[in-house]
Amino acid sequence: MWLIFLFMRVLTLDDAIELALQNNKELLAEREKIHERRYEAIEARGNLLPQVKFDAGYVRLSAVPEMHFMVPIYTKMPIAIRDPVTGQIIAITDSVPIFTGMEEQVVSMGKRDNYSIGISISQPIFTWGKLYRGYEIAKIGLEIERQLYAQKEAILKLQVKQTFFQALLAKEMVKVAQKAYEEREDYLRVVERQYANGEIPEINLLQARCELLEARQQLMATQNNYELVLNALKNIIGVPITEEIDPKGELHYDTTAITLDEALQLALKNRAEVKMLELSKEASTKALEIARASNKPNLILTGSYEYQRPYHYFEDKWGKTWNITVALSWPIFDGLKTYAQIRKAEHALKATELSLKQVVDAIKLEVQQHYLKMRETEKQLTVARENLKLAEQTYEMAQTQYKEGIISDTKYREIRLMVDKARLHYLQVLAEFNIAKAGLEKAVGEAL
Repeated sequence: MWLIFLFMRVLTLDDAIELALQNNKELLAEREKIHERRYEAIEARGNLLPQVKFDAGYVRLSAVPEMHFMVPIYTKMPIAIRDPVTGQIIAITDSVPIFTGMEEQVVSMGKRDNYSIGISISQPIFTWGKLYRGYEIAKIGLEIERQLYAQKEAILKLQVKQTFFQALLAKEMVKVAQKAYEEREDYLRVVERQYANGEIPEINLLQARCELLEARQQLMATQNNYELVLNALKNIIGVPITEEIDPKGELHYDTTAITLDEALQLALKNRAEVKMLELSKEASTKALEIARASNKPNLILTGSYEYQRPYHYFEDKWGKTWNITVALSWPIFDGLKTYAQIRKAEHALKATELSLKQVVDAIKLEVQQHYLKMRETEKQLTVARENLKLAEQTYEMAQTQYKEGIISDTKYREIRLMVDKARLHYLQVLAEFNIAKAGLEKAVGEAL
């Protein structure tokens, strides 16, 4: 048995919450989504910056295109000048070009091997804010994901607190049951002595033995319930079911002076659900602005610088060329696509506004319920504490009076049962108060 306690992990409430945050698969997946949204924002920002591209290529042609055409042939020769009367040659001119026929010529339009190296750049100059608003929407998406993580984290913390307090309650109930069992053992020894002295009938002895067996059964039931609650806690915080844990802490009464109005104000200020929908409303507004700018002109600057061979198709050497272009694009008619996008964005914005109002109303109701539950259990706790105090005082007096024979056996058992019920009721109400307060803290979004 001592080996079990040696390897048992002692957990405080803070330890349990930390383990849950480290091991919960849903939260781990949400962290990855936050990284995903972060890089989406970086990607959207890239649309605002110049896009620079490097290109290099080699092309070998199977056949070089050729141009075929006919050109005249001229031959230089002297011309004899004759006397028009006698027909005799009187002079010979210098050689002059004389058309003597036609021949075909072939011109290659390029080279078989072609090389190129170049760089190009493109920069949006003016897009009516569409690209920048897209970047802002991506940043809002990142913040929404962070708030969603905070929401799931708050829910998980509440689950851990609720189960941890239930484990502390179950642990205390085991102690109460153990104490009740030990008291039944002491009572049985007293009854056995009285019976041996002939002071009481046998039926009293049999009743005492039955009560001891009932106390033992109750102890076993509370121990089993404690194990079940521990297993539930292990499942939430992500530790193996075979690992032994011992929740360390006490159920305590720690009130708060916060009013209902103050709790409502804190909730509307802190709750991730409200922040998410406010961010969604902002994103929807920007999406509407983008839709309204869809049919507006865009101005883009592009440029390129290229180094190639052959140069100008014919020269088998490296040469450079460059160009700069300023392009204006203006959609004149898009088949009512922009109109539909604007109406769609308007309805999306309206839906977000309605969802925000609905969530605010739901949060107010949630805060009110947890607040009233905490105040109710707070009042019950005061009564239960006073009742337990009176029951314990009565039981101390009953023990003395029973040993002295002042009260009957039946009356003693009634008082003993009364104090057992008072202890259990006090612990249950105390656990309910701690759970109710944890629920209110989750509802307002901060510790109280």
